[in-house]
Amino acid sequence: MGTSPPQPILCDDWRHHLADYSSRVQRSYTRELIVPRRNLTWSTPMPKPDKPVYSLTTYAGASLEALGEQVWDVEWANQFNRTRWKKETLTTRQIKDLVDNGRHVRLPEVKPARFENAEDLPIDAYLLGLLLAEGSLEIEGITFSSADAEIVERVRGILPDGHSLTSRGVKHRITIGQRGRANKNANLILKGLRDLGLIRHRSWEKFVPEPYKFAAISERLELLRGYLDGDGSIK
Repeated sequence: MGTSPPQPILCDDWRHHLADYSSRVQRSYTRELIVPRRNLTWSTPMPKPDKPVYSLTTYAGASLEALGEQVWDVEWANQFNRTRWKKETLTTRQIKDLVDNGRHVRLPEVKPARFENAEDLPIDAYLLGLLLAEGSLEIEGITFSSADAEIVERVRGILPDGHSLTSRGVKHRITIGQRGRANKNANLILKGLRDLGLIRHRSWEKFVPEPYKFAAISERLELLRGYLDGDGSIK
């Protein structure tokens, strides 16, 4: 990884850091001010009543609008020495003043959120991610499609005891044999999906259940891996 400083990026959850966010920006009244060789540029609106709105843009092209008194955790360095970065909590106006005076400003890299008292997950996170992407979640049975033998074997290995996969070509069904006929809760995957409110949801109706949003970092990553294995691509 090296020791180079973090790159100027924006967190996906940046809205959590906005105390008084305004999306009502009249772009037709905005004059773009681009500052070369800096990590943040901005657009300053023409005078409007009360609170002007600023648009901040990173080198990577991510942008958002914020009020002048919005507070940010940032790092900044002077124009001639970018080996020493100072950490401060500044308002949008203060960031603008720094850039106006030749300072380099960046948003520090955000670490994954950790949540206390995470709930036990009824279904393996990888398997749920795969089913959200490529599963048929019917009360009659749970199936998914995959031509990848490695994915199929991984699913087979993480199924609860007594559960198995029945495969026909690229279609795979999670089964428990005859026990399911006598006990509707015997299939723990089916029961878990029912408890999570996902049964009979079509592709555009599926969602990530709340317990998985606040699970451990490793579990959230497994959910993402399963989803990408089911229906992901890298371009």
